[in-house]
Amino acid sequence: MAAVTSRQHQLTSTLEYDENKDFSTAVAAKHNPTYGQEYHEEQLKFLLSAFQAMSSERQETLDVVEREKVTARAVEMDLADAATAEQDAESFDKILILVRPGESTYSVFEQEWADAGNDPDGAVLSDDYPRDGLLTGKGCGQVLDIARRTAVFCNDETGLVPELVVVSPLKRAVQTALLSFPSLSPGCVHDTPWVCHGSLMERAGLKADFVSPADELEAIFPGIDYSQYREIINPEVVNSLEGRNIVESKKELLQRTDEFLGWIKAREERVIVVASHSTWFQSFCGFTLRNEPEGHGSEMFGEGEMRALAIKFD
Repeated sequence: MAAVTSRQHQLTSTLEYDENKDFSTAVAAKHNPTYGQEYHEEQLKFLLSAFQAMSSERQETLDVVEREKVTARAVEMDLADAATAEQDAESFDKILILVRPGESTYSVFEQEWADAGNDPDGAVLSDDYPRDGLLTGKGCGQVLDIARRTAVFCNDETGLVPELVVVSPLKRAVQTALLSFPSLSPGCVHDTPWVCHGSLMERAGLKADFVSPADELEAIFPGIDYSQYREIINPEVVNSLEGRNIVESKKELLQRTDEFLGWIKAREERVIVVASHSTWFQSFCGFTLRNEPEGHGSEMFGEGEMRALAIKFD
């Protein structure tokens, strides 16, 4: 992981990293309709705290860690510039197109629950709370906006044609990727490989993050490689609101995003689509990658947002 930057000094957290305390506070905060910026800033501070703790731990074993650690610099750009960067293999090793799902059914349920005068914190405990829900009509519209942009910029004419699509096992992420890149869907003419990667899932303490079994996903979304998901994720273990199963520490989140960077480095594909979630992207873009200009990348993705990154491995 990159050295501590000026951004991190400016945002130094008063929360000392603690294995038990440093969990996402989404369960309590996310049900508050006004949580918005406060929630995002809180998550950033928690990530910063964990990042600094991990940096200290790594410093103690620097020789071993530095040999094993995959690091990279990243430059965010629009799709037109990403198409140009794709042609510059000397400056950039990979082009990543990152997409966050549009509005999902769980968000609507939470809002309607609160609007009915119920305790917002009780929404997740309701038997009616959507588990691994799909996009709403609004969410589909948000993602179709992405599809219109990818149709213009991600094609044979521009040269920016994704060679691999990697998706979170949560249905809203798979659906988002399929709608965003319809010409790349499994079985289409491009024959682009699709991989469901268990490390991309959200683990923020909500039933919305309960993952479905691989067999169920395969029946709904055929043509995707679920072998990696089957290998590392057991839904019966992670689908729990008890203890630390579904709510992970920020240290664990950082480890997941760091490991994913190593995974994509080992892949031969150059242009890669990644469909994941807000806290995962905050960790990956803001801390796993070293951003240029410095201090960029830790901003939360909005619903149905797409960003392109060109990265160069160290």
